[in-house]
Amino acid sequence: MKKCWCIPPDQNAAFVASMEDVLAVYARPYDENYPVICMDEKPVQFFANARRSLHSKDGRIEYEDNEYIRNGTASIFLFTEPLIGWRYADAQEHRTKEDWAKQIKWLLDEQYPDVKKVVLVMDNLNTHSVASLYQTYPPQEAFRLASRLEIHYTPKHGSWLDMAEIELSALARQCIGSNRIPDIEALRNLLKPWYTDRNIKQRGIKWQFTTEDVRNPRILVIDEHTSAAVLHSFKAYAEENQSYAEIAAFLNKRGYVTVGGKPFTRETIRQMLTNPIYIGMIAYGRIGSSSQLLFTGKHQPIVSRHLWDQVQTLRAERRSRKSTDE
Repeated sequence: MKKCWCIPPDQNAAFVASMEDVLAVYARPYDENYPVICMDEKPVQFFANARRSLHSKDGRIEYEDNEYIRNGTASIFLFTEPLIGWRYADAQEHRTKEDWAKQIKWLLDEQYPDVKKVVLVMDNLNTHSVASLYQTYPPQEAFRLASRLEIHYTPKHGSWLDMAEIELSALARQCIGSNRIPDIEALRNLLKPWYTDRNIKQRGIKWQFTTEDVRNPRILVIDEHTSAAVLHSFKAYAEENQSYAEIAAFLNKRGYVTVGGKPFTRETIRQMLTNPIYIGMIAYGRIGSSSQLLFTGKHQPIVSRHLWDQVQTLRAERRSRKSTDE
């Protein structure tokens, strides 16, 4: 088995330069004339029902056939201004340079027509450039739009620095979920109530990662109580073939609790067994995601690399067996 991580070189000047640039933007005080906007995109696949769904007599339960028909794809464009708790999401059939340019024109002319400049943070996808404006609009119009943008790119393999990813994660959980979305109109009908509700509630993002954290990293100390629970969990999974539930039950019976002071669950055990912090690494970004970054930490590892590899191999094998059984 091979597990891939995004591990930048120890001295990656380009990565650090882009990261500190974005973090400096996030540290700016709020200025209504220069709003900081983060944007990102998310592909969505459509699935239509192969057969008509059935409903229970009281209408509360929908029975959906497990067969489906692939019905094309779309792309969600998401903008968010974290300091005021605003976001907007729109679905388009494609994610071309022209699609991006039209979204930017909407942002500048309809959402922020009176500001001096929009400070735009995004990843460096090839469509995300001023050139896309010139490819879509006449030079005079493209220049007008470009002159109202101040663009800051997240580093390569560092898209987790884009706060719009946090909103997309919330969107995936709260809006799309496990819904079988048949077409773009159905998707748009889901998006608008979602972002409207979050805007009304002014759901914000509490960003805590700063330039100071990068330049002066704190040494992580894992207490003995947590260390014992972690080491037992890894050994129980690898050497005793115990399930997540069995490990959680053992720890709870002996009075162990999570960092948050709560009982262990299957999910917290899964998170523990996939967290590279226990082999002496520091992860930035969502654990297990393709954009996660892994650095060597200054803290002492609890679990050996050999035991870590054993657990990851077993997890992959068990998932494979479960998929085959299904």
